[in-house]
Amino acid sequence: GALVVDSSCADFRDMMGRHFSRASRLPRFFFPGALLAARLLTGENLAALRPAAMLRANPPRPVLVVHSQGDRVVPLEHARALAEAAGGELWATRSAAHLGSYAAGPVAYAARVIAFFTAALAAAPAGQDPSRGEPLAALGTFRHLVHPPSEPIDGVVR
Repeated sequence: GALVVDSSCADFRDMMGRHFSRASRLPRFFFPGALLAARLLTGENLAALRPAAMLRANPPRPVLVVHSQGDRVVPLEHARALAEAAGGELWATRSAAHLGSYAAGPVAYAARVIAFFTAALAAAPAGQDPSRGEPLAALGTFRHLVHPPSEPIDGVVR
C-alpha cells in the first residue's frame, strides 16, 4: 500500500502545546491537566499520538506528505519530520491555510496524488495486492483513527 498525508502533525503533544495558551486562554502550566482531562473524556492518550514515530515503527511504504507552506496550525517542520520518518516525499504547497493545499489548486492536487498512487501501487512486488499493504499497526491503538474495513465510515463501507 501507499499513504498520502495532508497537513498532519508529527507529534500531537508538541503541536497542541504550541497553541494551548492562546486557544484556551489558560496559562501553559494547565496543559498537562488538559491532556489528562482529554484522556479521561475520550479514553485516548492524545499526548502519546506521535505519527512520525508510528511511521518509523511500521513497514516501509511509499509516502507523500502534503503541507501548506503557510500553515499556522501545524508548522511545516512537522511535515518535514513526517516525510523524513517515512523516508517519503514532501510536497509543500504555496497555500497559507491549514488543510489549504487542495483548495489552493484542486486540479494540481488531484493530479499529484493520482500520479503518486499510480506510481506507488504499480511498483508493488509481484504477487502482492497493492491495495492490501501491511497495516500501520501502531495506529490500531487509536480507535478513532482506524476502522475495520467492514465498518462504515461516514456511511461508506470501504
